[in-house]
Amino acid sequence: YRQPPQSPVRIYEQVRPVGSLEAKQASAQSSTTLLVSSRADSSLEHESSLPMAILNRERARQSGEFHSSFQVFKPKHTKKQPGGDLDDPSTLRNIIDYAAAESEVMLLCIGGEGSMRTGLNLVLNFRAMGLYNMLILTLDEEVCKGLWSVLPQLACVWWPSRLNGPKPNSLYNTMFSKYA
Repeated sequence: YRQPPQSPVRIYEQVRPVGSLEAKQASAQSSTTLLVSSRADSSLEHESSLPMAILNRERARQSGEFHSSFQVFKPKHTKKQPGGDLDDPSTLRNIIDYAAAESEVMLLCIGGEGSMRTGLNLVLNFRAMGLYNMLILTLDEEVCKGLWSVLPQLACVWWPSRLNGPKPNSLYNTMFSKYA
């Protein structure tokens, strides 16, 4: 990982499977980088040169009469690290303006630190398509802090006490005979 330049851009090295032919060829060549804007006031990934953004713009261009279906949903309000603990009854009311756009919000659940890479990839792909209206729900504040280190304007809430309550019975049949 290289230090980012003195600008609102973060640099991420392109990831390839370990041991693949592509990875071996790439290590012999200069590394490819992915630029992601991290400025809370610009947030224009949908206008970037990211592959998903290019694909989405091309789909909009080719859609003919359905062109108006390709809209950008961006919350009107932004702030650094909008979020909080859902055990506080006012959290959701206070945070929704930083997640919703045109009265719509996508609720994305990220299970824990082990799923942060997949969750962040989903968030970045949605943003590349112009969908910024999301609220992340997780069980642990550390997950939100990890996401905020990359996207400080992302709305994220946690609900750790949810783990303390009674658990439902398993959805799977766990009553198998040991001697089947």
